[in-house]
Amino acid sequence: MSSEKIPEEKFRELLWSDLGALDPDKYIIATYLAVIGPYPPKRVAEEAAIENSTGTWTPVRYETMEIREKYSAKIVGLVNARENAYVIQLAINGENYDPETGGLANLLADIAGNAYDLMYLERLKLIDLHFPKSWASAFPGPKFGIEGLRELTGTKEYRRPIIGMIVKPNLGLDPKTVAEAAYEAALGGIDFIKDDEALVNPKYCPLDERVVRVMEALDKAKSETGKMALYAFNIT
Repeated sequence: MSSEKIPEEKFRELLWSDLGALDPDKYIIATYLAVIGPYPPKRVAEEAAIENSTGTWTPVRYETMEIREKYSAKIVGLVNARENAYVIQLAINGENYDPETGGLANLLADIAGNAYDLMYLERLKLIDLHFPKSWASAFPGPKFGIEGLRELTGTKEYRRPIIGMIVKPNLGLDPKTVAEAAYEAALGGIDFIKDDEALVNPKYCPLDERVVRVMEALDKAKSETGKMALYAFNIT
């Protein structure tokens, strides 16, 4: 692979493409609405593409023609929506991300992060994302789905609403107390219990101990009522 610097003009030409010329199963299409300052729209689109991929605003020795052509985002659409506002459509190589490791978090950190601090922009909004089949297949959807949850909660036959609750207070309880609250709720017929989003793994209520105590409590409740309440632990 050559390490020869790319001429500036060629460097930017490689950022542009027709959507029809790209492999539809390879590229993620991101569409933005951009309100720009006193700058040429074409230049703004190019800077957004650079920030959303190889990240070099000037040619550097190690960014070869091959790297830029294969891994940089491609501008496939630039349309004037209204005064100083443009729709910018970028095709982003899905190979830059691993959908199963990092996945959407890594992707969004890039496409909904880097370009937002460009000096050329007054405002930027990501308005649409289109995923190729190669990416979509990595996210098969909910493990159980609605019918699966009804089966687990015993509500499939009567089709009543699934009733849920959050343990409160959401912070400050130890695992034993969380388990007691879950047990009482299960005895009362609750279907679904969850950790509050603020509760993850504090020292006074560690996740591993909380899981053990809560599941023991719910198993005990099931032995008394014949019904198993579900519990969603916050692991994020």
